[in-house]
Amino acid sequence: MTDKNNKETVVVSNTSTPMGWIVGIVLAAALIFVGYLAYNGYFSNQESVSIELEVPEELTPSE
Repeated sequence: MTDKNNKETVVVSNTSTPMGWIVGIVLAAALIFVGYLAYNGYFSNQESVSIELEVPEELTPSE
């Protein structure tokens, strides 16, 4: 004889809160922000120096 009436009851409940979504969005935004800073060289120790030299134009006597 087989018992077909012995079945387990499984209760599935959805008790998720939006906190998981909020944490995920904040982490994604932080990752994008850090990536932006790294792309622009914020974390590098390299210093850049810009030197511009301008030669004055020749003065011509006015007429």
